[in-house]
Amino acid sequence: MPNYLEKIYETTLPVAVLREGAAFPLISSTFELSDRLSQSAAEAAETGGGRVFLVSEALPSEGEPAVSGLYNIGTVAKIKQSIRTPEGKLRILAEGQVRASVAEYKFSESDAYISAELICKTILVDGTSRIYASFLSTEPISRLRRICVRRSVHLSESINSCRIYPTRL
Repeated sequence: MPNYLEKIYETTLPVAVLREGAAFPLISSTFELSDRLSQSAAEAAETGGGRVFLVSEALPSEGEPAVSGLYNIGTVAKIKQSIRTPEGKLRILAEGQVRASVAEYKFSESDAYISAELICKTILVDGTSRIYASFLSTEPISRLRRICVRRSVHLSESINSCRIYPTRL
């Protein structure tokens, strides 16, 4: 059985809202940020170490994103590069680092962007530096396994109680 180490930590980061797509840990992706709040969050992240919380919007809208319309699970990412397009959008290249769960959304002190208090959980297998899973919990997997076993037992009982009669064609 492999040894593993769980690393759980809390942090507060600026929030960049993704209108299209999603970010994943250990994958580099390019995103266009069109709203003022997300652009300010990305700029604040670049001046403060480059880490930003990327989260998708449940129902994308044209205006500024509302905190109530954001998902509670997203990805902490490191901004590698950013450029401003002629249309006024900010295009960022970000590398996902770890999955995170939102404890609370709030506005920054200057109300320029949304920030989030996050709980990040990473699992390292066999003490290596490779991350095999992030924000992984065995509880949902165990629950799913129990449900599948119950359903298969119920199905086998109903099959055993059926009588199969040969038919003539």
